[in-house]
Amino acid sequence: MNHFNIFLLILATALFISEIVFAGPTPNLHDWKLKKKGSRKMIRLAADLIQYYNIEHDVSLMLKDILKAQSKNNGTKYYDVYLLTTTSDCKKLLGCNVKLHAFVVASLNRREKPQIDIKAE
Repeated sequence: MNHFNIFLLILATALFISEIVFAGPTPNLHDWKLKKKGSRKMIRLAADLIQYYNIEHDVSLMLKDILKAQSKNNGTKYYDVYLLTTTSDCKKLLGCNVKLHAFVVASLNRREKPQIDIKAE
């Protein structure tokens, strides 16, 4: 009887462990993913966002750095980008830097224009 109980314990443990291995945690594909700040796509997106901000607010800002960039894709592409810009007439004075936060919603249909919400912080 004792050997039978040990056999059942080993069998139950093996089944429990194999079930955990097969039903392990799956990555959530729809979460925010950090993007590389130096990638060609992020630099191009940042340049387009600054150009859009310059036209809309009639200023002359230039890209200094991409502080943070992340994206999410769940049938619609979302970008959340933090940019550090500087004014074009700044000669190493304090207060020349402007931090921008942009939120972009781009449809997978390229004929539709993306929705851009960009604000200075």
